[in-house]
Amino acid sequence: MSFIKGFLHLCGLPWLVLRSNLGSKKIYFATAMRKQAEVLSYIAGDDLAWRPWFSPKFAIGKKQWYAGVLISLYKVFYRLCPRDKVIFIQCGYSSHDRLGFDPVEMGFKTQFIENDLIGFGVRENRSIIGYLYDTKAPYYDGRTATDLEQMLNDYVSGSWRNDVAEVEFVNTFKHSTMHKYSKFNAVADIELNSSDVLIMGQVTGDASWLQSSCSVEDNVDLVRRAVEDFPDARAIYYKAHPRNSLNPKEVKVIAERFPRVKFVDPKLNFKTLIKMTPRVVVNTSGTGLDAGLAGCEVHAYGTSFYAGWGAAVDHHTVPSRRQNKLTFEDIFVVTNLYYTRHFKRHDNSAVQTSEIVEEITRHQQA
Repeated sequence: MSFIKGFLHLCGLPWLVLRSNLGSKKIYFATAMRKQAEVLSYIAGDDLAWRPWFSPKFAIGKKQWYAGVLISLYKVFYRLCPRDKVIFIQCGYSSHDRLGFDPVEMGFKTQFIENDLIGFGVRENRSIIGYLYDTKAPYYDGRTATDLEQMLNDYVSGSWRNDVAEVEFVNTFKHSTMHKYSKFNAVADIELNSSDVLIMGQVTGDASWLQSSCSVEDNVDLVRRAVEDFPDARAIYYKAHPRNSLNPKEVKVIAERFPRVKFVDPKLNFKTLIKMTPRVVVNTSGTGLDAGLAGCEVHAYGTSFYAGWGAAVDHHTVPSRRQNKLTFEDIFVVTNLYYTRHFKRHDNSAVQTSEIVEEITRHQQA
């Protein structure tokens, strides 16, 4: 199947070559945005947004007899495209396994996008769509400088307090149950307090884990560190990520190796678990920012985008590039208002901060 997709992808490349050379418009090209066509169209604006019907997914590092041939043929066609007319849009580093090479190495501009972090993703079907946008690298890649990192370095801590709309944004989201995955919204029937430790698992093999810098290998290793580092905890809870396919296997191992750890339903709305501000343990999960915003002491074992600014307790070496001192509120505002781009679903128009607040409020009342 992958070979067939790869061949059909190849068949579509002559169109890209002809259109980019003969047409007057730029082409914003993405191979892995099947579910984010609206975002790609918004980025392109009056230019062309193109996502081929078929894209392969190469198992980089494994032997696929056809991979080398297809990748070589792809490069032949892409080299024929003018560098100022074709802009690659990537979700994470999708070009590596979709094309087999990095388009930057061929002189193409690349822009990186990711799904919104607070609940305005395309698939949430809200009137407002949000996405993270970076010209250097995915926001979660702690190994390299990003636009987000530069914004955070330049931000004057506490500036959000001078803007009424931003204050309302912070306070409204802080007290809301809205989060990135709205479908996982069950209410917790337990109350954790500051004597407890809550470990937030991630999807095994998640890009923000593999493509960053971390001091733990997987969820089991994260639990091990928490058990070792918090012997004084009244109780230690583990909440697996609801989209992690390896949850049954990992939970079994954790239960056998760490009998004191208790488990909570992965489908719970994690924001209902942090109301009484337990200590929260994360690797690079974005839930660490939500927890910090709620007043929790956050212990980070990886180089997340919110690590290294003095807000979290860092258990991993953070980049010396991060010189600023920021609060979780500062990081929240910069990431979700200045760095994240929002537009209205029905007409692609701009969105005011007050409108974002209204949408969050509607969610809370629903």
